[in-house]
This record gives sequence, structure tokens and C-alpha cells, in this order.
Amino acid sequence: MSSPARPTGTKRRAQGSPSQHYMNERSDPTSNGVHLSHGEDDFELYSSRSRRHYREMARVHADDERRFHDFLDDQNATQKRKHNDALSKAMEEHEQVRQAAEIARQRVELQIQQERQRRAAEQQRKLDEECRRAIEQEQREQERRLDEAKRLELQRREILRREQEAEAQRRESERQQRQQRQQQALAEKREREAEAEAARVAEERRIREEATAGEAEAKRQEQARQQQQQQQQQQLTNGVAPSSIPSAKPAASVPVAQAQVNGAAVQAATAKGVASDRQARDTIHQRYLDLNRKLHEFRESFDKLRSGWDKASRNKFLDWKGAIRKGIAQVDKSDPVQNRNAKEKVKAAILEAQRTVPEPKVDVREYVVGFPVPAGEDASGPAILLYMLSLFAKQCMLAFVANATDQERANPLGILIVQIFAMPDFQLFGRIPLIDILWAKYHVDCPILFGIWGSETTVEGKKRLGWQTDDDRSPYSNAFKQMSQPGSKIPWSSSDRHFDRLRGLANGFASITLRNFSKAKISNPAPNRLYWEALARLSNCPANEITLSLMVVLKNLVDGHIPRFISIYGHAAIVALRCALVDFPRRIETTMGGKNVPSQLKAVQAMPFTLKKGLRLSL
Repeated sequence: MSSPARPTGTKRRAQGSPSQHYMNERSDPTSNGVHLSHGEDDFELYSSRSRRHYREMARVHADDERRFHDFLDDQNATQKRKHNDALSKAMEEHEQVRQAAEIARQRVELQIQQERQRRAAEQQRKLDEECRRAIEQEQREQERRLDEAKRLELQRREILRREQEAEAQRRESERQQRQQRQQQALAEKREREAEAEAARVAEERRIREEATAGEAEAKRQEQARQQQQQQQQQQLTNGVAPSSIPSAKPAASVPVAQAQVNGAAVQAATAKGVASDRQARDTIHQRYLDLNRKLHEFRESFDKLRSGWDKASRNKFLDWKGAIRKGIAQVDKSDPVQNRNAKEKVKAAILEAQRTVPEPKVDVREYVVGFPVPAGEDASGPAILLYMLSLFAKQCMLAFVANATDQERANPLGILIVQIFAMPDFQLFGRIPLIDILWAKYHVDCPILFGIWGSETTVEGKKRLGWQTDDDRSPYSNAFKQMSQPGSKIPWSSSDRHFDRLRGLANGFASITLRNFSKAKISNPAPNRLYWEALARLSNCPANEITLSLMVVLKNLVDGHIPRFISIYGHAAIVALRCALVDFPRRIETTMGGKNVPSQLKAVQAMPFTLKKGLRLSL
């Protein structure tokens, strides 16, 4: 606060007392008073009167100056006191203002804090309210879900009950149908067994009659020969030369059934009968060749179809194919558990493929040759089932060929084949097996088993025998047709390689067709008669049609499978083996004149001795 004695805006004077200012002015020549020059001072000094007067004037002036300065000091002190009082008052007012401001600040802060608390309380109240509403909403939602779950559970139970009833009805219907099929199959089986038994009895009776006739004929010829010798001796004794001696009938012209008693199972056939039988076999063989061609075209069209699938479906398809290949590769001759796992792996892959890709469908009756198919029923089925079964059959054929030298491994592989084709899920109408897919491949690769003969030195003959090229191409493939153009040389595979293939395929055929289903609830897709028919065809092959390939097939069709053959057919099997392993080689050797006997024939001739030593079976 400014002093009231000094106007606002004036410059503040220097600090100090008025006496100090007076002394300063006295010493200052420019201060108030008379300015004396140096000459006058000297004059005053020498004038005492003047000096005295000067001193008195100076004293008077000093007193006035002192009083004036005292007055000023009093004024300054008063002004200072007033100023200090004003400052104190201002400070007090300022303090009051500050305190009032502090009180106002505290009041405002308190109000702010109260407002914050109010807002926090309001927010907490709203939050609690929202939580309460959320909890209530959640409780209502839970109650709604619980009610919905109860409703769905009741609905599910109702649907399940209906499905169970429908499933029970379906199972009952299937059971009745299965029972009917089983009864029908059992009746057919009994009928076949009765026919087989009747045929066996008739065959044995015929064999006994032929054996008796053969013995009688042999005795008659022996008696005639002895009588002729006696007559010749008598003529020689009497010196008479024989005019005419009837020539003895050559052994080759005598029927085998009459030439040897133990070969009575071989039945001589007329030329007309052989021709008609061969014509029938060729007709059936051509049907299977057509089926194999149709399967090849089907696989090509299906591959084009699946090329349009998405990546996931294509990968799944490759997984199914891989599972089938792995299952076949895992078959082991000494591990039944692993073989069951392999069967389940193949079965699961085909079932999954059938369920996953139910479309497109094909008419399955077009791929059945050896079984009658009712014309009135719907024979459509998933195309992928045919594809997978065809792939399975192809891989099994390759496995037979790859294990041609391991006969024991063919047995579990044959079991796997029969089990897969015997499953109702893989059959037409659940009762007609699709094993013709496999037999079609056998007709292409090993037609000798079905009575198809041919020369091993001509193109057409090798084609009929299923002789492949050196790059494993079938003689019925499109590539072979291009190779067999006029002027081109066909690169046939070597004889050893061809014989190895026949060994594996013949061994595999026996392992498939010699399965005992007498105690099984399902029918055998590869009946035992197929083995009997194959053995009979080989044993009764005309002499001019016999080849080394036939001998290889005959030896491997029998070797290692005799115990199962005898367990199924009993004594009739022994008679058939005598015909195949004793009479048939003797007939061939007689035809050849006993010269240049091939090793394949020697292997067949040695089998009776092996059986006698190993199985104590004498033929």
C-alpha cells in the first residue's frame, strides 16, 4: 500500500535521516545557501567578524535545517507507521480473504467430494441394479434353457423311443429276412451237399465199376496174351511159323480209366463232348473278360468323376485306398491277431467310403456273372463300393504274385478275401457276393484254372494263357493292342517270370476256394466246387493242349493244400489226387515217349513221394 504523504508516481527518495541530508547539503557547494568562491573564503578567514557571523548564520541555518529534518523524520515515521498500519491491515484483510478463500476452497472441495461420493453411490446403485437385473435375467435365461432342455429331452426321448421302435421293427424284419436267407442258404447248401454227395457216390460207384471193368479187361487181355504166347510156343514147338499174329493194342490207345486201376477217376470223353464242353468254357471265359473290360472302363470314368471333388474329399479317398493297401500288406502267416486287425482296417475303409460317398449309383447286376440275379429287384448300389472291391481284388492278386515263393502267406490272404466278399454289407441284396470282380481278374491272368488252353509258342496262344509282357501289361489291355500291330514285336515276359506269376495265382486260388464254411452262418462266396472243377479240368486236359504252364498251375494248385482238400471231400479227394498226380503225369509221359521230360512234369511226378513221406498218404 502506498504512503499518503507521497504522491503516487513520484520517485522514492534515498533512505536516511534528515540530518544526514543536511550535512550532505552543507558539504555540497550547490546546496541552498550562498556559494562562496575561494577568494571570498580567504577573505572570511581573515575576517573574524565575518567568520563569527558566518558561524552564527550557519548555526541558525543548521537549527532550522535540523528542525526541518526532524519534522520530516516525524512525518516519515508517522507515514511509515501509517504505512505499516495500512500494511498490517492489508495483511489482515488479505489473511481474512485467504482464510475466506481457504474456507471456500474447503467448502468447494467438500462439495466436490460429496458430489463424487453421491455420484459414486449413484453409480454403485446403478451397477448393483444392473447386476441384480443381470442376475435375474440370467436366472430367467437358465430357467428358460432348463425348460427348453427338458422339452428337448422329452422330445429326444420320444424320437429315440420311436427310432428304437422303428429300429426294433427293422431289426426284427432284418432278422426274419436274414433267417429266411439263412434257411434258404442252408436249404441250398444242403441241396448242394446232397447233390455233391450224390455225385460223389455216383462217382465212386462209377469208379468202382470202371475199376472192376478195368480189372476184368486187364485179366481178359492178360489171358488172351497168355493164350497167344502158348499158341506161339506150340507152333514153334511143332515147327510151324506163325502165319498172322494180332498186334497188341498200344497203351496210349487204351483209356486211362481202363489202363490203370488207380486212375479210374479220369473219364474218357468223346470228341463231341469235349468240343461242347470247351465251347461252354470259352463262352463263360468271354463273359468274365467282358466284365474285366467293363470294370476297367468303370474305374476310368470314376477317376474322372472324383477329379472334380474338393481337396478334403480327394485326400479322404486316398486314405481309404491306402488303408486297403496297408491292410493287405499287413497280412502275416503267423500272427492271427494282426490278420484280424488287417481285416478290420480293410472293412472299415470300404464301409466308410460306402457311407461317405453313397452317390453316384450303378446297376450292380451288370458286374455279376456267376450268380443268378432277380430281374424284378432294384440292383443299384454305390459306385464307390465297386471301385473299392475292384481295388481290393487287384491288390490281392498283386500280393499273390509277389509271394509266389511263400505258400504259407497265401492262406491268411485267402481268408481275408473270402471274409471281405462274404460280408452282407458288400453284397448285392445282402446275399449275392460280388466276388466275380476277383474271378474276372483271374480269367485274365490265369485262365488255365478255368479250362482255357492255348499254345505257348503263338501270339494268340499266349494271349489265351494270360501271358503278360515284360512291363506287366495284360494281353487284353489297350497298350497290348498297340504292341500287337502287324510288323511289331511283342515284348513278352520271360518264361520264368510267367511261371512265377502262375505259381502265386494258383496258390492263391487254392487258398480262396478251400475254405470250410460248414459252421459259418454266412454262405461261402467262393464255394469248394471251384477248386474241384479246376483240378478236374487240369487233370482231363487233352494231350495236344498240355503245356508247361498247365503243369506249373497243377503243381501249385495242389502243393500245400492237400490236408484241407481231403478234410472237405474225404476219400473223393484222394481219388482226384491220384488222377491228378499219378495218372495224369503218366499219360503225359506216355504221350511224350518218355523222352525229354520237362522239369515241370518231374515236379508233379515227385509229389506222390512227398505226400507219402510228409503226410503218410499213399496214392
